[in-house]
Amino acid sequence: MLAQPRKPLAENFALSTERLGPLPLVNHFIERLGLTELLDQYVPTTDRRCALPHALALGVLLRSIVVEREPIYREAETVHAYAASLFGLEEPQLRQLGDDRLGRALDRLYDADRAALLTSVVLAVGRSFGVRLAVARVVRTDFPSR
Repeated sequence: MLAQPRKPLAENFALSTERLGPLPLVNHFIERLGLTELLDQYVPTTDRRCALPHALALGVLLRSIVVEREPIYREAETVHAYAASLFGLEEPQLRQLGDDRLGRALDRLYDADRAALLTSVVLAVGRSFGVRLAVARVVRTDFPSR
Protein backbone atom coordinates (compact mmCIF):
# COMPACT_ATOMS: atom_id res chain seq x y z
CA MET A 1 0.00 0.00 0.00
CA LEU A 2 1.40 3.39 -1.00
CA ALA A 3 1.49 6.15 1.58
CA GLN A 4 -0.55 9.17 0.74
CA PRO A 5 1.54 12.33 0.25
CA ARG A 6 1.25 14.65 3.22
CA LYS A 7 -0.02 18.13 2.87
CA PRO A 8 2.85 20.60 3.24
CA LEU A 9 2.86 22.55 6.48
CA ALA A 10 4.06 25.67 4.71
CA GLU A 11 0.49 26.87 4.34
CA ASN A 12 0.43 27.62 8.06
CA PHE A 13 3.69 29.53 8.11
CA ALA A 14 5.21 32.53 6.41
CA LEU A 15 8.90 33.12 6.03
CA SER A 16 10.09 36.60 6.81
CA THR A 17 13.69 37.69 6.56
CA GLU A 18 15.20 40.83 7.99
CA ARG A 19 18.71 42.16 7.76
CA LEU A 20 20.32 42.60 11.18
CA GLY A 21 23.96 43.43 10.53
CA PRO A 22 25.79 44.66 13.63
CA LEU A 23 22.71 46.42 15.03
CA PRO A 24 21.97 43.97 17.88
CA LEU A 25 25.49 44.54 19.19
CA VAL A 26 25.32 48.31 18.65
CA ASN A 27 21.95 48.46 20.41
CA HIS A 28 23.37 46.55 23.38
CA PHE A 29 25.92 49.30 23.97
CA ILE A 30 23.42 52.11 23.30
CA GLU A 31 21.05 50.61 25.89
CA ARG A 32 23.82 49.89 28.38
CA LEU A 33 24.95 53.51 28.26
CA GLY A 34 21.41 54.87 28.36
CA LEU A 35 22.27 56.94 25.32
CA THR A 36 18.68 57.44 24.16
CA GLU A 37 17.74 58.80 27.58
CA LEU A 38 20.78 61.09 27.58
CA LEU A 39 19.90 62.40 24.13
CA ASP A 40 16.33 62.96 25.26
CA GLN A 41 17.60 64.86 28.29
CA TYR A 42 19.99 67.14 26.40
CA VAL A 43 18.10 67.38 23.10
CA PRO A 44 14.48 67.39 24.26
CA THR A 45 11.55 67.46 21.87
CA THR A 46 9.47 70.39 23.04
CA ASP A 47 7.10 70.64 20.07
CA ARG A 48 4.09 68.37 20.60
CA ARG A 49 3.50 68.23 16.85
CA CYS A 50 6.80 66.41 16.37
CA ALA A 51 5.91 62.78 15.58
CA LEU A 52 9.48 61.54 15.89
CA PRO A 53 11.39 62.69 18.98
CA HIS A 54 14.81 64.20 18.33
CA ALA A 55 16.51 61.58 20.51
CA LEU A 56 15.14 58.78 18.33
CA ALA A 57 16.11 60.58 15.13
CA LEU A 58 19.65 61.09 16.44
CA GLY A 59 19.71 57.42 17.45
CA VAL A 60 18.86 56.50 13.86
CA LEU A 61 21.73 58.66 12.61
CA LEU A 62 24.16 57.14 15.09
CA ARG A 63 23.22 53.58 14.16
CA SER A 64 23.32 54.45 10.48
CA ILE A 65 26.84 55.86 10.74
CA VAL A 66 27.97 52.64 12.41
CA VAL A 67 26.21 50.40 9.89
CA GLU A 68 26.46 52.25 6.58
CA ARG A 69 27.64 55.75 5.97
CA GLU A 70 25.02 57.21 3.70
CA PRO A 71 23.95 60.80 3.08
CA ILE A 72 21.08 62.05 5.21
CA TYR A 73 18.67 62.02 2.28
CA ARG A 74 19.16 58.22 2.04
CA GLU A 75 18.64 57.42 5.72
CA ALA A 76 15.07 56.22 5.24
CA GLU A 77 16.31 53.73 2.62
CA THR A 78 19.04 52.54 4.98
CA VAL A 79 16.54 51.98 7.78
CA HIS A 80 14.18 50.11 5.44
CA ALA A 81 17.04 47.80 4.43
CA TYR A 82 17.27 46.55 8.04
CA ALA A 83 14.76 45.48 10.65
CA ALA A 84 13.21 48.83 11.61
CA SER A 85 12.90 47.90 15.27
CA LEU A 86 16.68 47.65 15.47
CA PHE A 87 16.87 51.37 14.73
CA GLY A 88 14.75 52.05 17.80
CA LEU A 89 11.66 52.90 15.75
CA GLU A 90 8.13 51.58 15.67
CA GLU A 91 6.17 51.32 12.42
CA PRO A 92 4.34 54.69 12.74
CA GLN A 93 7.63 56.44 13.54
CA LEU A 94 9.27 54.80 10.56
CA ARG A 95 6.83 56.58 8.26
CA GLN A 96 7.84 59.92 9.83
CA LEU A 97 11.53 59.41 9.13
CA GLY A 98 12.89 61.71 6.47
CA ASP A 99 15.83 63.98 5.81
CA ASP A 100 13.92 67.03 7.05
CA ARG A 101 13.13 65.32 10.37
CA LEU A 102 16.76 64.26 10.76
CA GLY A 103 17.91 67.75 9.85
CA ARG A 104 15.71 69.28 12.54
CA ALA A 105 17.12 66.84 15.10
CA LEU A 106 20.65 67.84 14.07
CA ASP A 107 19.69 71.51 14.43
CA ARG A 108 18.47 70.84 17.98
CA LEU A 109 21.69 68.93 18.72
CA TYR A 110 23.68 71.93 17.51
CA ASP A 111 21.68 74.19 19.82
CA ALA A 112 22.06 71.82 22.78
CA ASP A 113 24.76 71.87 25.43
CA ARG A 114 26.97 69.39 23.59
CA ALA A 115 29.80 69.65 26.13
CA ALA A 116 27.48 68.58 28.94
CA LEU A 117 26.07 65.79 26.75
CA LEU A 118 29.54 64.50 25.94
CA THR A 119 30.53 64.67 29.60
CA SER A 120 27.43 62.66 30.55
CA VAL A 121 28.24 60.06 27.87
CA VAL A 122 31.82 59.73 29.11
CA LEU A 123 30.59 59.35 32.70
CA ALA A 124 28.07 56.72 31.56
CA VAL A 125 30.90 54.80 29.86
CA GLY A 126 32.87 54.98 33.09
CA ARG A 127 29.96 53.68 35.17
CA SER A 128 28.87 51.01 32.71
CA PHE A 129 32.28 49.56 31.92
CA GLY A 130 34.19 50.28 35.10
CA VAL A 131 36.54 52.76 33.46
CA ARG A 132 38.37 54.79 36.08
CA LEU A 133 38.20 58.44 35.27
CA ALA A 134 40.18 59.79 38.23
CA VAL A 135 43.22 60.45 36.07
CA ALA A 136 42.75 61.77 32.58
CA ARG A 137 45.49 62.74 30.21
CA VAL A 138 45.05 64.82 27.11
CA VAL A 139 47.23 63.82 24.22
CA ARG A 140 47.62 66.45 21.59
CA THR A 141 47.53 65.04 18.09
CA ASP A 142 47.70 68.23 16.10
CA PHE A 143 50.94 70.10 15.80
CA PRO A 144 51.33 73.70 14.73
CA SER A 145 52.81 74.14 11.30
CA ARG A 146 55.88 76.29 10.96
